[in-house]
Amino acid sequence: MPRGVHNGFRRGAQHACWKGGRRVSSGYLWMYWPGHHRATLSGCYVKHAVVVLEEKLGRPLEPWEDSHHKDGNKLNDAPDNLEALTHAEHTSYHTRHRPLRRETRTCVVCGEGIARIPSEFGAPRSRTTCGTLCRNRQNGQNRDDFGRFADAQKHQ
Repeated sequence: MPRGVHNGFRRGAQHACWKGGRRVSSGYLWMYWPGHHRATLSGCYVKHAVVVLEEKLGRPLEPWEDSHHKDGNKLNDAPDNLEALTHAEHTSYHTRHRPLRRETRTCVVCGEGIARIPSEFGAPRSRTTCGTLCRNRQNGQNRDDFGRFADAQKHQ
C-alpha cells in the first residue's frame, strides 16, 4: 500500500480533508503529531502549547507537568507566555483565581432578592424563597424557624 494509506483509508496529509494538521478544540490549538509522547490516543494530536514549551525548556515535559498560559489566553502559545507547572500547582492556581459567579433570584412569596454564590462542591439546590418563613408560607404553613405561628405582618 502507498505511504499514508492504512486499511484502504487515507490518513494525514494523504486524506482529502487534510487542513495542515492543526485544529482548535476546547479552546486550545492542537497539532497532528502521531509519534509525540503527549499525543492523544484517539487522534494522534498534541497541544501546540506543549510542543512550544518543550522547545523552550529544551526537554520533554514530565508526566506530572502541565503547560500554563500566563495571560489566560489558551490560543496565545508564545514561549514567554508559557510556563511548566506541576498538576498540583496548576490546579491550585486556577482554583484560587477562579472568578466568583453571583446569581440573584427573587423570592416567589415576598419578592425580596436572594443572592447566593454557587458551591464549589457540586451544583447547589435551586432556592425559590428567601428563608424558612416564606418557604413555610409557600407550602401552606404559617410557621417560623422554631415551629411557632409566624407574625402575619412580617412580609407584607
